[in-house]
Amino acid sequence: MMKKQTIESFFEEGMSFTELLPYFSYENGFFVLKDGSLGQIWEVSLIESETKSAAHLEQLAQMIEGIIIRLPEDMLSCQFVLICDEDFDDRLQGYTSFLESFDNEIVKACSQSKLEHLKMGKGGFFEQHTGTYSAKRIRCFFTIRYFPSWLHTSFGDKLQFYFTGKNRIEEKLSNDFLVNCQSITRFSDVVEGVFKGCEIKYSKLNEEQLHRLLYKLLNPKRAKALPMPVFRENESLVDQLLYNCPKASLEGFEFEGQLFRVVTLKELPLNTETGMFTAELIRGTRFSMLDLLKSFIMVINFYIPRQEEAIRRIKIQKSFAFMQRSTYF
Repeated sequence: MMKKQTIESFFEEGMSFTELLPYFSYENGFFVLKDGSLGQIWEVSLIESETKSAAHLEQLAQMIEGIIIRLPEDMLSCQFVLICDEDFDDRLQGYTSFLESFDNEIVKACSQSKLEHLKMGKGGFFEQHTGTYSAKRIRCFFTIRYFPSWLHTSFGDKLQFYFTGKNRIEEKLSNDFLVNCQSITRFSDVVEGVFKGCEIKYSKLNEEQLHRLLYKLLNPKRAKALPMPVFRENESLVDQLLYNCPKASLEGFEFEGQLFRVVTLKELPLNTETGMFTAELIRGTRFSMLDLLKSFIMVINFYIPRQEEAIRRIKIQKSFAFMQRSTYF
């Protein structure tokens, strides 16, 4: 005889994938997440590095570190997101439209040949022992996530609302939200100031642009076969992202037959150098991570801990290292 609990389990659908996404709404130019935190996203232009010296790149890296120096401790979580894909047809369309204004047939023929060469490069230009070198688009994004200390409603506010009907709770949350928006605005100005100092072009992403970005990632086949759906501002963002049934396994998530795997690098080596992930020249057994796969996403998460806590952790690591040294030698 089957238990009632067993029969009910047959009708349980489980959690939807979109419920795992953190987005709740978009207010005052910021993304409001489900845990009450506020977020901002920028797309930043990539800096040409082929003709730059190692000293110049090192100086540029130190200037970008100014973001960490100027942001507050223990209040923000930041990300650098590098997205590599083959979706560069829109970018080439601008050059195609520009060529139509030329009367010189030789210039038009040369330019058209170059555009066709880039499009054919999706299949790969040539083979190396590290993989296939192919044409692709690389985009970089920077995000900040602010964790405000929301004011909790008191028992008196609840009683006042119950007996008088005056909604002080909503008023407090509304005022608190505006104060938190002012705080993250200051942090956003700091980030944009560093970008300007480094001469890095940037642009903020709104909800419609984020929808376009995530839709192509979560619907890889549909995005190529069908036009982009119209974004509906009066509906939730997460309800407009997924148009398939993803599968989860021990290897990762599968969207429309395309497997997404996550490889986590827990910590960087002790000695790092500028361009160690993006160097195009092979040095010994090393290779460029950007040439490893045709389509991938690299995410670097970091946060700014409290100075006292960071110093305490460093002392613990040094003490542990000294103990291990005395143990082995």
